[in-house]
Amino acid sequence: MWFRADLRTVDNTALSSACSRSDEVHAIFIATPMQWHEHHVAPIQIDFIRRRLVVLSEQLAALGIPLSVIEVADFDAVPDAILSFANDQHIDHVYCNKQYEWNEIQRDHHVGQCLLNNQIKFSAFDDQCVIPPVMC
Repeated sequence: MWFRADLRTVDNTALSSACSRSDEVHAIFIATPMQWHEHHVAPIQIDFIRRRLVVLSEQLAALGIPLSVIEVADFDAVPDAILSFANDQHIDHVYCNKQYEWNEIQRDHHVGQCLLNNQIKFSAFDDQCVIPPVMC
């Protein structure tokens, strides 16, 4: 289970799917400080993410799911980081909820291709909207 901006365990489509389809679930969050800087993410927002990760880790631990937090420079490094994590944890299917911003869509496309090229399934869910946007 790949957590990104949506750091919740309740009413989380990807997490529910991962838990219902897998005997063992591992969670990951990838911090991308250079990307945050390029996107002008405020220091207070970064602090909020870090504090929320502590809560998320506790909530996941109560479900028997370990959370790994790793840091890479930017989105370009994410596909290899996800692949390495999946290989290290013997994961054959990565789940996440979709993000709809342009850079995030591109990142997810590259992650999906990287995983597919390595025989790892990738499922992304429309979770945060009533009507999913139409992607061209």
